[in-house]
Amino acid sequence: MTLSNSNTIRTTIAHALEALPDLSINLTILESRPRCEGADMASQIISAVCDKNRLLIHIVPDCAVGTASQNIDVVLLGADRIYPTGDVSNKIGSLSAALCVKNLNEKAKVVIISDVDHVGAAGLDVAETHPASELTSAWSPTSRNQLQDSQNIDIFSGWSENVPARLVDIYVTELGILTSVDVEKVAREIKQLDSYIFEEKKE
Repeated sequence: MTLSNSNTIRTTIAHALEALPDLSINLTILESRPRCEGADMASQIISAVCDKNRLLIHIVPDCAVGTASQNIDVVLLGADRIYPTGDVSNKIGSLSAALCVKNLNEKAKVVIISDVDHVGAAGLDVAETHPASELTSAWSPTSRNQLQDSQNIDIFSGWSENVPARLVDIYVTELGILTSVDVEKVAREIKQLDSYIFEEKKE
């Protein structure tokens, strides 16, 4: 299972099918509202894969994540940021996917696929928001007109959320497979390097 539209995940799936000729992938992609990037990713994966007979994609609405999670072996997530603690900030829907799959499949794994430069310092806020119109555009005109400007209605605008490290099994980067302990070490090294570089510039 995956969601949103991650170039890293698209590349990983295409490469796996090319490098492992006996591999078949049954891939569930959450639609990823409000922009439906999951459908975009499905389209791009299909276009990139040569042997389409070994790939079956299920596009599922986000609200069906519980039902769709029942036979999932692996959750593939990208990362907008990986914190030193191992927590991961990613597109909304990531937390529910990880929670559902972990609770319904004892042996399932949550795998973060990311460039190592997404490992960042603690405390940096990468929260994103989107305009209310991205949600309300799918509503009926009557409901939209009545609700979107009402002082009594708060329309969800979050774009990212954190997946706690306790739900993540491994982090796959260009440095190889990392654990949460490795992530903490990499974050410390990056912080030291940043301090060295910027201190040098000040002098």
